[in-house]
Amino acid sequence: MISVRLDVTSTCMDGTSETTAYVNNCGGSPIDPMIYPNPASDELTIELNHIEEGVRKEEKIVELSLFDYRGTELYKQTTSEDKVVLNVRHLKNGFYYLHIRYEGALIRKQIREVGNNPARF
Repeated sequence: MISVRLDVTSTCMDGTSETTAYVNNCGGSPIDPMIYPNPASDELTIELNHIEEGVRKEEKIVELSLFDYRGTELYKQTTSEDKVVLNVRHLKNGFYYLHIRYEGALIRKQIREVGNNPARF
């Protein structure tokens, strides 16, 4: 919660008016995942241990989805683990998009694959 204090003084009236407003911090996301290495060639590690402290592990349900540049979903997993390792060595060189969903929030990250395998996922 952020506290904002506003003091207003006007020349058209006597006195000063003071108001305090409380605003929720809505600028951030409930999670701040670590994704590495990026670019990736063999494995992509996603660390989700930044989810709110004090929340039980079984309540930290996160949905991971990997999409190609056309928007085709290539991978989907629901997990409560703090760390997920994806095998990406079979992906073609190019850009992919990782979507991480947690409690209504969606985080999108661009992933670059630099593997040598020309095969499709």
